[in-house]
Amino acid sequence: MKEDKLIIGLAGKIGTGKSLISEHLKTKGFEVINVGEFFKELTHELFKTTERDKMEYLSKTMDSFFPNFAAWYMLARIYSTKSKKIVIDSIREPGEIEILRKFVNIKIICLHCEDEERIKRILKRRSEKDPKTEEEIKKMFKETPSEKDVEKIIEKGMFDFYIDTTNLTKEQVIELVEKFIEP
Repeated sequence: MKEDKLIIGLAGKIGTGKSLISEHLKTKGFEVINVGEFFKELTHELFKTTERDKMEYLSKTMDSFFPNFAAWYMLARIYSTKSKKIVIDSIREPGEIEILRKFVNIKIICLHCEDEERIKRILKRRSEKDPKTEEEIKKMFKETPSEKDVEKIIEKGMFDFYIDTTNLTKEQVIELVEKFIEP
């Protein structure tokens, strides 16, 4: 059953601007469903750490028993909220989009950013779950499955709006998103 809600999904690799957009939309009355935060909390509960490699391990392990677990989590949250405006932060796999589109009207914004700029952003934000050096970040880019999964979303054109954030200011990114949401 597709409901009458404005649902925006954010797809993109680490450091492309998903959190920037979700935080902005929250100030506009959107409820934020942050899949990464869900896995962060669960990882901390199970492993007593929030390191990104452990989060990835947990996500992939859950997917091996219950494929596209994250999509079903997102749907449960969508259906359980009374909010009419929702943003999903961190859609990472084509299967998630396929499942979501079967059940809800969702607009996918896909974000891209060149690796060198992503490295700068990740080092600047100093998140506890992120690697701490440029070398560690580059290694994460190569070894993290969700990085490759986002590339599949782009290759398959599974988005409604695409933004290359590499050379844009935060304000420019927000302006583009606002124009897309309210044409």
